[in-house]
Amino acid sequence: MTGDKANRTSLIFKRSSALVRLVATVSLLGMTVGTASSHPILVPRPTQTMADQILVSDSLVLAREDPERPFHYAALETLMGDPGSAAIDLYMPTQVRRELAANPELTALLRRDRKGKWHFLGVATSDFMAVVHRILHHADEWEPNETDNLPRLKEFSSLLGHEDVRLHDLAYWEIGRGTYASIREVGTNVSMDRVRKMHVNPIFFQWRGLDIMLLGLSDEERDRARVVNVMQQKKASSSDLNLAAWATAYIEVEGPAGIDQLSEWYYTDSTRSRDELRSVTRALAGHANEAPELREKVLAAYNVMLDNHPYAAPDIAHDLIAWQHWELRERFQQLKPELDPLSVYKVDLYLRQARAQTRSRRP
Repeated sequence: MTGDKANRTSLIFKRSSALVRLVATVSLLGMTVGTASSHPILVPRPTQTMADQILVSDSLVLAREDPERPFHYAALETLMGDPGSAAIDLYMPTQVRRELAANPELTALLRRDRKGKWHFLGVATSDFMAVVHRILHHADEWEPNETDNLPRLKEFSSLLGHEDVRLHDLAYWEIGRGTYASIREVGTNVSMDRVRKMHVNPIFFQWRGLDIMLLGLSDEERDRARVVNVMQQKKASSSDLNLAAWATAYIEVEGPAGIDQLSEWYYTDSTRSRDELRSVTRALAGHANEAPELREKVLAAYNVMLDNHPYAAPDIAHDLIAWQHWELRERFQQLKPELDPLSVYKVDLYLRQARAQTRSRRP
């Protein structure tokens, strides 16, 4: 292959890869525009929880190792559906086999999907099965993948910080994909002692965003002071680790004045990184989505950001479309930074919708 041909092939491959990534991301963006999306800081994309998996299952069984087929399962008890008499076509991992062999009282929870494929959900401890039975009890009331069922979210709130990390994980994903208004409601059911313990326990590090948001909802001065102190440290260190969650909690503590303060700290500072700006923007948008009366203040902050960080315009396009705010269309038209394909798409999407809205309002 000649050098020119190799270069052309490489260029085509790069463009194709970029196009695939663009289409995938645009598809996700399209799902969120105009819909009640989950909280983007905690669960930025659609996530199926264990409860969802159970709700969409064809059958649910408790099983142990099949004595006739080592490293495979045999059903002992049916919890839901009709598994039939056919052998379960699912390999038992060595770790699960050892755990079941060490405790004859334990079983494995398996689900069969509607295509007939079996899946392992976990070793069925007593606490784990208590939650499974709660899910089955509500099977007629709950819909798979729903994010706005407040009683359902409250049902799982007691599992936050559970010593069985699987149950904490379930509670986190169920609550974290709800709106910020839902998180506020659920937060009243979670003790601050538990939140504080989760926050300092390294086991729960990957779920820290929810702990931080719940900390911001506390009525106790020590928790509110902690939020303010951490934000001061974040501002000084230029760290974007969990910044979106801390900024969300900071606005909860400081109220509308917190929006102005974050704008001054981040949007007026031309040295801030794109990741820092995105984190603060997600926090502002989260509050403005739940409290429309804050949108004018947030929009004023966005104007400040555009003055100092015009290349970050694509990061607010979704918010402007969702809020039907078209006053920034001239500013978007004037932007000529070197943008990646997805950023160009976001800017163009906003401008197209702005033009469509303008035409529809003409007499």
